[in-house]
Amino acid sequence: MSTNKKYYNDIVRIFPIHSKKEKLYLQNLKEEINEYENVAYDDLVNEFGSPIDVVKAYYDTIDSQYLLKKIKTKRIIEVSCILIIVLVMIVSFRKIYLYEKAYEEFRNSIPAEIEETIEE
Repeated sequence: MSTNKKYYNDIVRIFPIHSKKEKLYLQNLKEEINEYENVAYDDLVNEFGSPIDVVKAYYDTIDSQYLLKKIKTKRIIEVSCILIIVLVMIVSFRKIYLYEKAYEEFRNSIPAEIEETIEE
């Protein structure tokens, strides 16, 4: 992996939100980073700053209301996904329980032994 790609990936991993604005910023940043060829990671850090500094500088320029709205939206999506997963699991376990119960009733309804008596 090239140092440019590693530096860019370190920045992307730190970003907490990846909406349209952030993706556009990251795309422009990637183009700027790719202008430097065959440079060491430390040279990129000296030119742009550490990955955390780049993210911090971006969020210093962003409107706080926009940021709060995006964080709130992300939180709602995370909670919704967790609730959906939990509900699917509950429904699945209930269905498995009902199928198991029906199987046991079916198994118990079939006689294990048949006793025949022949009378003359």
